[in-house]
Amino acid sequence: MNAEIRELRTDCHFFSTKTGAPRCTILIDFYAADECEKSCGNCPFFKTEEQFKAGWTRRDADEQAEIERAV
Repeated sequence: MNAEIRELRTDCHFFSTKTGAPRCTILIDFYAADECEKSCGNCPFFKTEEQFKAGWTRRDADEQAEIERAV
């Protein structure tokens, strides 16, 4: 692993190396940023895989509670 990649938040759910180069799928694909290296260290979207899954689980529970209140 080269030094450039070590400085990136590789434990982030949105970090990918599928195209060969390290990239942030949320900043590059969704927000059309040029490079993830310049934004990665303090990224407001940083989430580990566990945090990402927990957020979706919580969102599903919130939606289910909303449905039950409406019925």
